Amino acid sequence: QKIASLKAEEISAISDYFQQEVADLLRAAQKTSASLWLVTNETGWGVTPASQLGRLFVDFYGQVNQQLAAASDEVYLAIMGLKKQVKP
Repeated sequence: QKIASLKAEEISAISDYFQQEVADLLRAAQKTSASLWLVTNETGWGVTPASQLGRLFVDFYGQVNQQLAAASDEVYLAIMGLKKQVKP
């Protein structure tokens, strides 16, 4: 089954949705005194998806991870069960 191409307006709407969700998450995180641990996958190191939707997912996921990392006090990368601090 072939997936139809998304129009620029649809891509923009998806991007706006992700941006709003991240903004809401960051606002909620700033309001709490609790320690928060966010765990995500790194999608940019794999094979580039063949479909437009797959490539958009990787791009949006990467943007979300960058925003979360920028707002975080500490960032770690886990590789083969080992952690490496990438942001002190």
